[in-house]
Amino acid sequence: MAFLCSLVFLTLSVPAVFGRGKAQEEPKESLNKEWTLCVSAFDTSDMPLGRQFMGDVLAKNLVYALGRVDRRERSAPEYAYYEEAAWSKTKTEAAKNLMAKRNERDLLIFKGEPDWKYRKQLAVIDEEIKKLEEKMQKTENESPLIAAEPALRFTEASRSGSFPLPPQEGGEYTFCVNQNADALLMGKVFEYHGRINLTLNLYTLYTRSFSYEDTIIFSPENISSAMTELANRLAGEMSETQPAMIAVKTDPNDAVIMLQNSFAGVGDTGVLEYSPGKVTVEAFAEDHSLTSAVVELNPGELTEVGITLPVTSQERFDISIPRNIPEGGALYQGALYIGAPPLSILVPQNQYAYIHIETPEGRSASAAFNADPRRAGNLITLKPSRIHLPEEKRVERSRRAFYGAWGRFWIALPLTVLLYGMSTAYAPTKYGQDPGLYLQSSNALLHNSYISLGAIAITTGFAAEWLYRTFRYISTASEDAVPMVK
Repeated sequence: MAFLCSLVFLTLSVPAVFGRGKAQEEPKESLNKEWTLCVSAFDTSDMPLGRQFMGDVLAKNLVYALGRVDRRERSAPEYAYYEEAAWSKTKTEAAKNLMAKRNERDLLIFKGEPDWKYRKQLAVIDEEIKKLEEKMQKTENESPLIAAEPALRFTEASRSGSFPLPPQEGGEYTFCVNQNADALLMGKVFEYHGRINLTLNLYTLYTRSFSYEDTIIFSPENISSAMTELANRLAGEMSETQPAMIAVKTDPNDAVIMLQNSFAGVGDTGVLEYSPGKVTVEAFAEDHSLTSAVVELNPGELTEVGITLPVTSQERFDISIPRNIPEGGALYQGALYIGAPPLSILVPQNQYAYIHIETPEGRSASAAFNADPRRAGNLITLKPSRIHLPEEKRVERSRRAFYGAWGRFWIALPLTVLLYGMSTAYAPTKYGQDPGLYLQSSNALLHNSYISLGAIAITTGFAAEWLYRTFRYISTASEDAVPMVK
């Protein structure tokens, strides 16, 4: 009985063991896994010369806004275009390899090898030709697999912000091939009654034509929101998907709502169209903590987001001044005037507060403190002290010394030039044969030289003093420009 059980087990196991050893066909690898977009420099020739930089600013903002679109769904015509291109390339490569191997076979007879060696090499090449013919036949019968949802990427130049000049009309296809791009985005910028008009055109390689055009007019201060709106519309064209919709409501209803770092509304955004993908939603309100969330938007679907902002815990601090100092003065929290002490203020927990007081008598004091629940005591006593400004006296002394040195130098300089000219204007000459007159002339020249050298030395000293006083005046004034915090 045991023998029969073992025989049955072996009979059932052998096919499984041999079946495991059979080579499984490897799945085909998809091609064209990326869809690359090239953004050219926007045409700003109609803009004033001083505002032509707006082209690069708009292009960089648009690239940034489109950066979150990471996928594209290929349509049937686009898939057929890339399938035909890849199929043709594969068949061409297979035909070239087969032709090269056949040429190698034909040239083998001219090598002059011995008969046994020639036949051996011929058999090897014939085997390789057979395999290449099978591969060629397989390539002709099986179309390549193209990625149905390629990743959307920008060219290196577009990512770095060095946008290439756009091609001339009719040269878009060659431009895309040279840039190794699947599409080209071109733009034209011009002023329209004090506002900016931006027109975009999208050229796609598979259609060999412009497949999308859009225009937006906006004020210069609204560049960010305008680029976000334009990117949402352009993203639908690039991703070949329906736009998504999002609606955000907050509690409290006066919270400011931000979508992708752009203002979207207060309390309730209503229904907004947005490109599919992940978006960051942020909401903040006074006396509430900032709340953010990342939401996945699906094509053609409405995503409703409700955000409840937690109330920020606050600590009360009593602000006072010593009794021997008269009451009054202006108390500031940061740069905001909040009244005269004594008074109380509310500070959110785990945040720092800065207060500053200035009294009518010219006293001041400041304090920075943290609203930490572990802090012992919530009483802040400011002790204003009189403000001394010795820097003003130092600056005044430096200023007077600078102007004194400046005056002395410019008085001494023309006198030195005059004396030096007088000393070199005359030279000792021989007055006939009288040595006395010649000696007298030489002594006069030597005397004038001493005077001119002395004047030059004095003027040089005044110049050095002027330079020193200039440096001293500038350094003292710079130090005085930095306010002192008591």
